[in-house]
Amino acid sequence: MPYRKLCAAVMCAAFLTPSALALYPSEMQAGAVGSSPELMKIYELTPEDSPDDIPRDSFELDGYKYSFFEILRDTPLPTTETKEHSETVTLTSQSKDMEAILSLLATEKECTTEDGYEGTLRLNVDSIHSEVAGYGSSSKKVSITRRYPNLADADLEFIPKTTTENGVTYTLGGVQWETSNTTDVDGYALTNRYTAVATYSGTQKSKYVDGYSIRATYSGILSKSHTPVTRYTAIFVGKLIDPAVQRPAGSTVVPEVPGKVEEDEPPADAPIVQEPEPPEQPPEAEPPLTVPMPWKELLRFGLGALAFVGGLALVLHIGKRIDFQKLGNGLKKLRLRKERRHEEEPDDDYDDGLPDDDGPVYPGFGADV
Repeated sequence: MPYRKLCAAVMCAAFLTPSALALYPSEMQAGAVGSSPELMKIYELTPEDSPDDIPRDSFELDGYKYSFFEILRDTPLPTTETKEHSETVTLTSQSKDMEAILSLLATEKECTTEDGYEGTLRLNVDSIHSEVAGYGSSSKKVSITRRYPNLADADLEFIPKTTTENGVTYTLGGVQWETSNTTDVDGYALTNRYTAVATYSGTQKSKYVDGYSIRATYSGILSKSHTPVTRYTAIFVGKLIDPAVQRPAGSTVVPEVPGKVEEDEPPADAPIVQEPEPPEQPPEAEPPLTVPMPWKELLRFGLGALAFVGGLALVLHIGKRIDFQKLGNGLKKLRLRKERRHEEEPDDDYDDGLPDDDGPVYPGFGADV
């Protein structure tokens, strides 16, 4: 059975238990202890809750009966959570001077977030940044005076109607004539040179900074308080109810439908035909026991080694019974006898090679050799 289905089934079984009306597990975990399944129900209790109210009733699930084993108490969860937080504020200043800006900003700021954190944030002076918020324009009336000397006649044709200065266009507003030179004609002083004093007026427009946008950041650590919570884990160990009817995990049983005829079941009115019993088969003869070729070779090697060891032991046993010194003395004695007999009977070439009757030819050999 998949883990999710198993946990869902255990949750249902826990909720249906009569003693579980007060407390409900917040989490389920499945495991195993050896060959036995194990289910752990995790409860998070507040100071108002009692561990004695944790359900301990047995329940059946997927062919197993789960019985209460023990309850474990974990370290209480922290009651206060903290996190770093920062906020950026913007405002407008008529000056970009730092002292003027600091006078508009508070050094501390209270903050409460949407998820319940609260605390005090402090101004980060290094984060202050200013930029021009916008520009404005203004205009004013201005006038200038121009002098045009040494004119032959007081005529406006000699005077410019407009003039430009510092980007402002001025228009002629009025002219005053002054005598710059006279001549004597019949005793009268007549003007023959003029100086024009012309007055021009215009409109001067100017552009100025219309305030500054100030951006600053407040930062600090906020905290959020919780109700004290302690985690308890109730452990249940499963035992197989009936091994004969055990079903594989995840299998389902299809209920019988009344009136439904299975495909392999004959109709009720069909004649009963008795099938003949199959003849008995003679028992199969057991195949002869054969020794693999490697074992035969090993057996031959063992027998050969045993014969070699036995022969070696026999030679060593006989060697221990022989007195080689006495055997040498006997051979010398035999040779002396033959020489003496040859001297006494020189014409007799017959030598039967038999020892005399006074003792054994090979001393050191017993009768059993």
